[in-house]
Amino acid sequence: GGAFFVLNGSITTATASTVPTPFRGADTVTDDVYTMSVPSRWPFRDQSDVTRLMHTWRADDDSAGVVLTRMEDSDVTVESFSSRMLDGDVTFIDETTAEDGTLRRSYRIENHPSLPNGQIDQFFYTEGGKLTVVEMYLSDNNATNTTALTTMQAVLNSLRLN
Repeated sequence: GGAFFVLNGSITTATASTVPTPFRGADTVTDDVYTMSVPSRWPFRDQSDVTRLMHTWRADDDSAGVVLTRMEDSDVTVESFSSRMLDGDVTFIDETTAEDGTLRRSYRIENHPSLPNGQIDQFFYTEGGKLTVVEMYLSDNNATNTTALTTMQAVLNSLRLN
C-alpha cells in the first residue's frame, strides 16, 4: 500500500490583479494561459508541442512535481487524456467533482521507471472549450510530510487560468 492524500482543486478563474502573493520559497510563473506559483528550487521544463502547452516542474530528488497541460485540440476529453495513465505502473484510486465542476482523479503509481512509488492527482479544468490539466505528484516519502502537502496545496491554490 501507500499513503493516500487529497488536495482541494477548486479554483476560480480570476484576473491577474487577484493572483495571490507567492508562498515562501516560490516564484510566480505567468503565461498567456495561466499564472501559478511553484517552488523556486524546482527546475522548469517546457515540453510543449503543436498539440499542447506542457510545463513541468520537478524536485531534483523526484519526490514531488507539477505538470500543467493545456490541450490545443478542443476534442480532447477528460477520458482521452486520462487513458494515457492506465498502464501497468498506475492504478486508479478515486475521483471527485468539486462544487465548481473541477474534477480530481487520483492514481497510485508503483514500479515506475522514472518516479518513486507515490500518488498522482489530476485536476481537470475546462475553459473556453479547451481542457487544462494540472497533475501533482508526491512520492510515498512525502505523503505524510506536512510541508510537502502544504506546498502542493499552495501551488494549486495559486493557479489562475487566463
